[in-house]
Amino acid sequence: MDSLVRSNIEKVAETLFVKYGIKSIKVDDICNELHMSKKTFYAEYANKEALIERVFDNICSKSPDKGNKLKEIATCTNVIEMWLRRPSLEVREHHKRYELFMYDLLKFYPQLHAQMAEKRKKEVVTIVENLLLKGIEQGLFRSDLNISHLTSFFAAWNQIAIEDLLHLPKAEHKRYVFTLLDSWARIVCNEKGMEFYLQHYYNQSEFK
Repeated sequence: MDSLVRSNIEKVAETLFVKYGIKSIKVDDICNELHMSKKTFYAEYANKEALIERVFDNICSKSPDKGNKLKEIATCTNVIEMWLRRPSLEVREHHKRYELFMYDLLKFYPQLHAQMAEKRKKEVVTIVENLLLKGIEQGLFRSDLNISHLTSFFAAWNQIAIEDLLHLPKAEHKRYVFTLLDSWARIVCNEKGMEFYLQHYYNQSEFK
């Protein structure tokens, strides 16, 4: 296994996938771009799907909010305010850049998409679990929440939302996200948390 060769292949593949979509790019295109034989390519990757998985991992690792969520939750003074805050411009640009890649992954490689989503599920579950515990600690979430049930529920909900947003017209995205966050808040907030949510988020939203 040659790490430099793999790195070059993955960089070129990411650039081509992002620009033209996964479906449109063949192994031949990647090899031609690198002036590389297919024999060299297949010495590193069993197939195109194996390369797609590596590119997906690389994209996820470069996300601006990668690894920051748990730290944010641990240090925030109000978990509702932290969770409902609009993503930074950097995060939004990251997701926009890889929109075509994610769309093609879901549409043309649904089994691969499902496998990779399952790999990421544990990360989401950990984040949600910490979020709920922090909200209870701060006296903003209901103390009778079933943490184990809700973490699984919200992790699955998150995956469905990602898939829905890839198919919905962009004009509906903000309204869709608002509906999800509003539902989330009404499930977990106690009276104090709901009062904060209504005053600082719901009553100021253009989508209610």
